[in-house]
Amino acid sequence: MNMRLIYTRDIEIAGQDRHALAARVGSGELIRLRRGVYAEAAPFEQLPRWEQQRIRIDAVIGTSRRDRALIRQSAAAIWGIPVIRQPVDDPQGSRVGILDFYWPLQNLAGEFDGAVKYSRDAYLKGNAPAGAVVREKRREDRIRATGIQVSRWMWDDIWQSDSTEPACLVSILHRAGLRQDRWSNYWTNM
Repeated sequence: MNMRLIYTRDIEIAGQDRHALAARVGSGELIRLRRGVYAEAAPFEQLPRWEQQRIRIDAVIGTSRRDRALIRQSAAAIWGIPVIRQPVDDPQGSRVGILDFYWPLQNLAGEFDGAVKYSRDAYLKGNAPAGAVVREKRREDRIRATGIQVSRWMWDDIWQSDSTEPACLVSILHRAGLRQDRWSNYWTNM
């Protein structure tokens, strides 16, 4: 969705008072995305969280004095790739956990596990590896109880040492119900 951003510099060029923007923020009509950039509050707040993030990124880019390289979550958000970390609450409102990946149209979570989660003290916090496995299993059960399906993978599941493409991950996501457009490599229904 394209949302019109309101830049203080444009208001000043048009000969209008930029301080009026602050009054509109105070009344709840506008929200401040960052210094010098605003958006209409009602349409912005109705957007899904990832679209709000894309608009905030646009605000940063639009106020930058030099070219910016987008990486990690920002780059993923701009390209429409699911952003890691989309929180899950149970019906009682308690936080179940933070998902690694989430495809809302399929109600599908993708969880990436590394062996370090079950083997390093920094992750185990003094507990036995078996305890970490049990905690993770309970967490996944709570996620599934919200109606979200969960697909899991580890490095060994997705990466082939003789390949530069994670072909196994594509297979895992297909089995979980995610589909690619047959004419491209883009995931559909995200």
